[in-house]
Amino acid sequence: MTHLLVISVGTEVYRRYILEGLRSTGVRVTVVQSAPRQPWAVPLVDVTYEADLRDRTGVVELAEKIHATEPFDGVLTYDEAHVELAAEVAEALGLPGLSREAAARSRDKRLMREAFREAGVPSARSVLTMTADGAAEAAALVGYPVVLKPRNLGGSYGVVRVDDEERLRELFHVAVGARISRIDSVPGVLVEEYLEGPELSVESVVQDGRVHICGLTEKEVGFAPYFEELGHICRKPSTYPGYPEIERVVVAAHDALGITYGATHSELRITTRGPRMIETAARLGGEKIPYATRLATGVDQVALAVAALTGGRVEVRPERELFAGVRMVYPSRDGRVRALGHRPGAEELWHELVWHASPGQDMALPPRGFMTRLGHIIAVEPSHEALTARLRDSVAALTIAMDPPTVSGA
Repeated sequence: MTHLLVISVGTEVYRRYILEGLRSTGVRVTVVQSAPRQPWAVPLVDVTYEADLRDRTGVVELAEKIHATEPFDGVLTYDEAHVELAAEVAEALGLPGLSREAAARSRDKRLMREAFREAGVPSARSVLTMTADGAAEAAALVGYPVVLKPRNLGGSYGVVRVDDEERLRELFHVAVGARISRIDSVPGVLVEEYLEGPELSVESVVQDGRVHICGLTEKEVGFAPYFEELGHICRKPSTYPGYPEIERVVVAAHDALGITYGATHSELRITTRGPRMIETAARLGGEKIPYATRLATGVDQVALAVAALTGGRVEVRPERELFAGVRMVYPSRDGRVRALGHRPGAEELWHELVWHASPGQDMALPPRGFMTRLGHIIAVEPSHEALTARLRDSVAALTIAMDPPTVSGA
């Protein structure tokens, strides 16, 4: 039986399907996570250890101790905050994984941009700055509009477009002050060329340096000038126009970063000059993108990632050509949730509806709050047009009641 070490289980609404999938395929799962343990995950794994995941030395020593008596076949994390930790653990145990250098490049967007530039991977021009004055100078060099971006966060936290110097100085604090509790922020803000065009992500699995593309996702962002992700449409990659060039650029990005093992989530924009890389994360995509990819194509990126990390066979074989969409549900305004529901019979519209929020919870839209979703909907259809209509009808069938915010300025 394959024995997998999973570092951090993540949030139930987005990551439960991963542990359920591992359980269904008979993989033995040992989890190391921060205290307190997540109750929902307990019945889905075999053993759970609690540890301070910021103490990398302590986690490596714990993994080595377990490995000495119950050897692991592979190490997996799907949490952006712990990609470098997983690389260290895999290296210490002598198991396939990212090198420390590749893990660092995948986590620090400045190092990533430098690697892309040196390898000739088409990407955005980028300048690192520490101050608003420095950002204004960089923007004059790059040319407006520009994007301000924290160096090592995720989920578009603190990412904002500015069209002139006045707005840059007004919004610089958003990027420089953005924080995610479980990630130690690296100082500095990137001032980057704004890439115009449709935004995509490409979901891949890498084994011994070979990139296997599993899925392609069309992304919708909103709440301009911020880049909150509103939804995703997953499809068979080869059905997207211009896919061969997209594949070439994505593979080149992996080579530039030195990613040789594991799952990846690459984001890019299709500009008038062709595909341009935004970034490649050395982990599974969030927001149930791998799950929707499996619904659309039959390709199980999670299972393939485990195979890649444990010496199994990685072969991408799409079984169908459907379209699966994930639609994030947001409140129309800031406020406190009074009630969440849907009209009778509406459940026939979707494959899945999951509420993230609950009555009594305060919600704030960007820039006061990021990724404060009420819930999400997943639907599947045979065509792009039918899926878009299905998701629209699904959101329209929801009943959402909000009260005014309870905290001034929330």
